[in-house]
Amino acid sequence: MSKINLRCPKCGRIRFAGRPGNSRPNSTHLCRTCYLKSPVRGTLIWNWNGGTTKDSRGYIFKCINAIENENLANLCRESVKNRAYGKKRSGRIYLHHLEMIKKLDRSLLKGEVVHHKDGDPGNNSIDNLVLTNPKDHIRSYRELLFRVKELEEEITKGAVVKGSPQ
Repeated sequence: MSKINLRCPKCGRIRFAGRPGNSRPNSTHLCRTCYLKSPVRGTLIWNWNGGTTKDSRGYIFKCINAIENENLANLCRESVKNRAYGKKRSGRIYLHHLEMIKKLDRSLLKGEVVHHKDGDPGNNSIDNLVLTNPKDHIRSYRELLFRVKELEEEITKGAVVKGSPQ
C-alpha cells in the first residue's frame, strides 16, 4: 500500500495519508494538530452522530462542543469541572445531566445526582429525571432492586402454579 503526501488545508503542513481515493466520506484532510484545535472537530469527521455516544452501561454522552447554545455549553463545562469527571470523559457530558442543566438553568453542583426514576439510562426525558443527593440516590436504587426481586418471585410462583398438575 503506497502512501501519499497531503497538505493540511488549514496550516499547509505535509502529512501522510493512505491510498489516493480511499478517504472516508466527509474526511477533514486536516493534520492532527489542526484537527485537535478545531472547536467543532467532531462535526467534520465521517462517523459524527450529532456528538452523541453510548457507553457500555447504556448512558448517553453528548460532546459539549456540539451544543449550539453557548451559555448552555458553558454551564455544561462548569458542571463537568465541578463533578470532577475523569480525564477520559473531558469534553463530554451525560445527556441526563445536560437535560437537568437545561431545566435548572445552572450547572450541577458537586453533591447533586441526577437519577432516572425508571432505572433506564437511555430514557432521558425530563419527566423521568429527578435531582437528588448521593444518599437518597442509593436508597432509591435499593428500593428499585427490592421491587424487581419481588416481581421476579411473583413471576416464578405464578409459573409454578400454572405449570403444576391438578
